[in-house]
Amino acid sequence: MNTSLLTFSAVVLLVSCSQLGQVDAAAASGSRGSKAREMISLGEVDLSRDAQHEFKVKDLPEGDRFVLGLNLASGSCETLSSDMHVALRVIDERQRIVIAEDRALKDFRWSKGRDECIPAFGYLHGQGRSTPIGKSGDICNEPIYTGADYGYGTQFVGRKGAVYTVTLRSYGGTSLKKDRAPAQVSLAFDGPHDLQRCR
Repeated sequence: MNTSLLTFSAVVLLVSCSQLGQVDAAAASGSRGSKAREMISLGEVDLSRDAQHEFKVKDLPEGDRFVLGLNLASGSCETLSSDMHVALRVIDERQRIVIAEDRALKDFRWSKGRDECIPAFGYLHGQGRSTPIGKSGDICNEPIYTGADYGYGTQFVGRKGAVYTVTLRSYGGTSLKKDRAPAQVSLAFDGPHDLQRCR
């Protein structure tokens, strides 16, 4: 198992070394037309192989929302529709589960260009509830947080002093075995957290 340690403050100093890139806002919010988000690369994995990788992350800005996902800069378009499973798990320094998702790559939400499938950023959206509010029949969509630090799908909110252990396990697929499928395990910055509550 590969283990890496990443300190956010150190990453900021490595902008010139391409440790921070840009991702379309759709990678985090599903909408287009917003400005690009900063992306923190935790390390590269090969999605065509059964393997497990572990990364340590600390010193994330408090109160900011991050989306854990897979950043594909090259490779085959088949990766986006593969039956290869990816298990993503994040625990904090208190051993609380922040993220625990296990899905096939074809079930990920992929943000990509209008005419090309690669590059792309894939993540998993959490569950929500729709609640009617007021007399006008308006609907309020509220996330259902399932993990510590507002864990929701593969999204969470940074906390002061937190140390996160990110584990990725790829397994079970057959469609990618013939080719290498490189991907960066990345955190996309999605701005300050806005606690959504239906009132």
